[in-house]
Amino acid sequence: MVLRQANINDCELYFDWVNDKIVRKYSFDTNTIEWKDHQEWFNDKLKDSNSYLYIAENNQDIIGQVRFDCKNEKAVMDYSISCDYRGKSLGRLLVARALEKIKKDCLGVKIIEAKVKVDNIASRKIFLGLNFNNQNTTEQVVTYQLLLLG
Repeated sequence: MVLRQANINDCELYFDWVNDKIVRKYSFDTNTIEWKDHQEWFNDKLKDSNSYLYIAENNQDIIGQVRFDCKNEKAVMDYSISCDYRGKSLGRLLVARALEKIKKDCLGVKIIEAKVKVDNIASRKIFLGLNFNNQNTTEQVVTYQLLLLG
């Protein structure tokens, strides 16, 4: 699995992913995203020097996406796996590769943070399995953090 930077040609792919039923279910805002709103958001993210959007590929197959929004020494992470690749134990590998990549691309980042809905068991297992610490749990959201060393 390799990660490449997303580009404008990936806009429709991201749109399809963001409106996938499972992705909407585990999103904090479960409403369907409109195309116009998505295009504006995507273009803004591509132009934002503090946002890093990656596409995960394996032998030309597109597996998923991961995004980091960096501010100060913290990078907030978001990821999703394409419906064709769910249930194949690729989420952990995607997140692990993304962590390696963001350390190189966003110099100075010391903390990776991820917020996950309480009922998103698969993502919770991935973050715990990669040594993220549970920083806070509310009725609906678990906040995980990973402290990067060196």
